Amino acid sequence: MSELRRESCEWTLGPYRPGDEREILELFNAGFGTNRSLATWNWRFQCNPYGGPFASLARRNTDGTLIGTYMCLPFKLAADGRPVLAFQVVDLVVHPEHRKQGMFEQMARHSYEMLAGAGGRAIVAFPNPTAMSYPGFTRTLGWKPFCRPRRFTVPLDLERPLRALLPLPSLARGLNSGFRAVTNWRLKRSLRRVVRSSSAKLEFFISNEAPPGCDFLWDACRTQQRLSFWKDAEYFRWRYDRNPDHEFAYASLVRDGEMIALSVVLEHDGAITLCELLVKEQDVVVGRRLIGEIRKMYFEAHVRSVSFLGHDAGFYASVLEGFSIGSVTENVLVGRALDDHALEAVMRRPEHWSVTYGDADFV
Repeated sequence: MSELRRESCEWTLGPYRPGDEREILELFNAGFGTNRSLATWNWRFQCNPYGGPFASLARRNTDGTLIGTYMCLPFKLAADGRPVLAFQVVDLVVHPEHRKQGMFEQMARHSYEMLAGAGGRAIVAFPNPTAMSYPGFTRTLGWKPFCRPRRFTVPLDLERPLRALLPLPSLARGLNSGFRAVTNWRLKRSLRRVVRSSSAKLEFFISNEAPPGCDFLWDACRTQQRLSFWKDAEYFRWRYDRNPDHEFAYASLVRDGEMIALSVVLEHDGAITLCELLVKEQDVVVGRRLIGEIRKMYFEAHVRSVSFLGHDAGFYASVLEGFSIGSVTENVLVGRALDDHALEAVMRRPEHWSVTYGDADFV
């Protein structure tokens, strides 16, 4: 793609070229106060199974310094069960000296041409509504807010928060022992009830890499929602197994040798987050059995809590029985189709979307 020079501006727009990654990383780390590694950047962009890197880069005309990045992460969107190439905007950075000059909007429009040329049909992001980029997405560029994920949480161990509140460690331990005794009784009762409701014998497995059967489960699940990220074995292996920054576990249920439920678990700072939740035929009993087995295992490991962040038409809330539900104010899914009016109409309906923690740029 050719470079685009704006005579009225102080910069030139162009696509990513091999070797740009070090400057991109330097600008990103300076802008966000982070220390992202080259290995992480390569995993996200260079080794992405869906192509790329895709980026609109702004360089100052006077000296060629990189002053803006508009990175787009390719993924497959499942639209009525069919794969569609889509992109998620991430790592949006504008140098402080060049903000409020229209660079954000120009990089975005420059990207649309590039992404459409690559066969892209949709673009999304998970911005914070209070961030400077949000008005640019929704007002200037005409993106639409689709849905806000909700946070589902259940505590398993209260010793740490009790120690922070109470002056006597012994009192905190005693109260936590009582809480854990009640929690253990409730977990066992709930799991027995779900096991009795199951129509067939289910086996629970934990693995450190994408287990066999992911593709069979995804084939059964990809039409359950009109819109979701495409989650086959290739996606899991890239998204989680090859992630250089975190280690994940896969919790699954198998019936007669066939995987029928799957969750991806991230443990951090004594708590776990469920990054994915796939259940064949959206069977609520099977989903509750999977969640019950996960809670039991991590309760015995003295994990503080289990949480899940997601949005769908109601299945998640049904499965996560007993979890407290809170709104997520810091992120909202926004986006637009790229010259596809039919897809745009489908994307604008919140009930059409199935979104999980693992979909966004959080992990």
